[in-house]
Amino acid sequence: MLVLPRMSQKEKNTGKPVPSAYLIHASDDEALQGAKNYAENHGIDLQLISIETFLGDAAPEQREMAATRWILQANDDQLPELFERAIAAEASLGFIVNKTSVLNRLFSLPRALGQQIELAFSLDPVAVDITRCNKELVIAIAAIGDIPFLDHRGQAFIRGQSSGWQRMALALGLFWKTARSLFRIRPSSVQLQIGDEERA
Repeated sequence: MLVLPRMSQKEKNTGKPVPSAYLIHASDDEALQGAKNYAENHGIDLQLISIETFLGDAAPEQREMAATRWILQANDDQLPELFERAIAAEASLGFIVNKTSVLNRLFSLPRALGQQIELAFSLDPVAVDITRCNKELVIAIAAIGDIPFLDHRGQAFIRGQSSGWQRMALALGLFWKTARSLFRIRPSSVQLQIGDEERA
């Protein structure tokens, strides 16, 4: 279970910031500086740690992390491991993300950087159930199996080709590969777990 600041406008937070937090960051940019300024202006004890250092720690739960709020400034592909570590440490999370992050859609994050930072540091959290597929944490979507024609990644690769002939050749090759793979489809066991509830 993840613990997050209240995202919905219908569930207004208290407006008070947390007294301390860790900012686990991917880059030194405007967002990072904005978070540092916010923490300084509101008397928040903010400790910075790079994602590379944090994820390189084999046993982060043994680190002395007094703050229970982790502010994540991370790429989407780094989120599953960060989420798992937050769950293990019983930490609550706040987010400072770019415009293309999947978290914007999942949690309806504010578009304005200042509002994102304020929300990330807000004191009033709410618990959110997580979903696992075959014991792996799911964020947004779970792809099961390999059917290239139905795989949005293959379609995106085709659209990215500059030449119409290249797109046509790749589309035909993808269609042929998919048609062959349809005869190799086999049922597989999928185990879904939402929160503490498990389903097969």
